[in-house]
Amino acid sequence: MNQLEERYRWMLRVLPRWYREERGDEMTEVFLAGRSADRDQDVWPPAMELFSLAALSVRARFGGAGAPPRQFAWGETVRLVALIGLLLHGLGRVYSLIAASTSELGMVTLGQWWSYVPLLVFPLLFLLSTRRFGWARLLGVCLLIPGSYSLATTFVPFISAGSLVWLLIQLPLWVPVLCLLLGFHRDAPTPALRPWHWFTSGAGPAMLSLSVCCALLALSQAPSLYLVTTQQPIYHTLYLIEHSPITVVFLLFPVVLGPIAVLLAALGRARLPLDNETVRPHSSPS
Repeated sequence: MNQLEERYRWMLRVLPRWYREERGDEMTEVFLAGRSADRDQDVWPPAMELFSLAALSVRARFGGAGAPPRQFAWGETVRLVALIGLLLHGLGRVYSLIAASTSELGMVTLGQWWSYVPLLVFPLLFLLSTRRFGWARLLGVCLLIPGSYSLATTFVPFISAGSLVWLLIQLPLWVPVLCLLLGFHRDAPTPALRPWHWFTSGAGPAMLSLSVCCALLALSQAPSLYLVTTQQPIYHTLYLIEHSPITVVFLLFPVVLGPIAVLLAALGRARLPLDNETVRPHSSPS
């Protein structure tokens, strides 16, 4: 084994073990066949080869079509977190806009451009259903613009508890967008446009994805629970019940959704398929 082959095999470690065992020798032979002149020289594989292996590693770890059953189930879990989290984010903003239109104070919110950015979720889901994953990922990054601007202009210059509060509040958006970027690669199956078809890939991915979404919602409302426990009258529970009953429902999220998330995670992990089971990727024309 020459140095070039040894270094290339070392780079292959970014790939999952199952992929290296199945394709590692073949990939090495193909790579060396195109670089016969460099075999006896002290050179490293080109940087573009490393970037290509890194992209392949993402597709293999967040399994799509052709992946082992358990790896495919983990990939489906990541993709379901993206779908459910983004849909909840879009529906939440629709509710906020409707509520704002019924109050004089809310009319100020309706005049801000960033109030409408979350509505990009709906064309994003349509793009996913038509396998335009690249454009969908671009819209996903656009969803982060308002929060990123707020972080850069408000919290970064003054690192404090406010930064942690902001991060917790943004988790239900940032985590699904990250899952969108990682899970929807070219080997991923086409998601159905109808949400009730998202859970046909097995009970394990469905329970794990719901567990993650419940945990994100619980963490995002944790700062509100802290404010209720303070002595500020505006955040007193009785005040909230009188002036904004729906807020009290949101305050119960950490208490109720936390245990549900733990239970779903345990059940979902137990229902993941073994590597010797068969999982058929789900694809819907809608």
